[in-house]
Amino acid sequence: MNQSEKSLFNKKIYCVDCGAELNPEHHILEDKQNDESYRTFGNHIEDLIDYLKLILIKPVSFFKNSEEINKKSAISFLILLYVIGYILDYICFFVFNYLPSANLSPPLWFNIYTYTIITFLRASIVHSLIYYFLRGNPRFWSTAKILCFEQAPRIFLIIPVLEYPIFIWSMILQILGLSEVHKISKVKASFITFIDFGIFIVIRYFISSYLENFLRLRGQLI
Repeated sequence: MNQSEKSLFNKKIYCVDCGAELNPEHHILEDKQNDESYRTFGNHIEDLIDYLKLILIKPVSFFKNSEEINKKSAISFLILLYVIGYILDYICFFVFNYLPSANLSPPLWFNIYTYTIITFLRASIVHSLIYYFLRGNPRFWSTAKILCFEQAPRIFLIIPVLEYPIFIWSMILQILGLSEVHKISKVKASFITFIDFGIFIVIRYFISSYLENFLRLRGQLI
């Protein structure tokens, strides 16, 4: 985020036509989508940092304006988050002999592919529940982007004993996101989120069990 963007957080912005106060986060997110320079890898990292700040510090404002973010940016955010997490896992494992979040045996591409697929499977379930039972936003990507961005707290998984607080933090972000984007109550958003995370825990358990058995069998064969 450059100096001019940072200054937006320190002053109020008003519409030149009607004089109404405008939301600064809206302009930051909108500018990122219209700026072609954000297609480089370095700018994707810069986007990741900026999005992390907004999601973790001002989640309600972020999700109110999340419609301005295109799906490619959301997917890039998710993948970069997994890549950074994987790198941090390696650092913790080889330097501190501590493994924060996942088994390092599967290759990076497999972890990214698996968890990205899981994220969009979850998004399909959540969107179906909200659209058909609560008449929420009909656009699937509105829901999918929430499930990409709610994983922002994963960046702190390198800190010991924070796995469960981060899990709860992600749930809270998802509740806020669903409530803002789909215009439903936080109680209804909480109910949908609990269903989603329950399914996620079951899926993760079966995948972990499968990988554990596969790696054990491969070790026996070798």
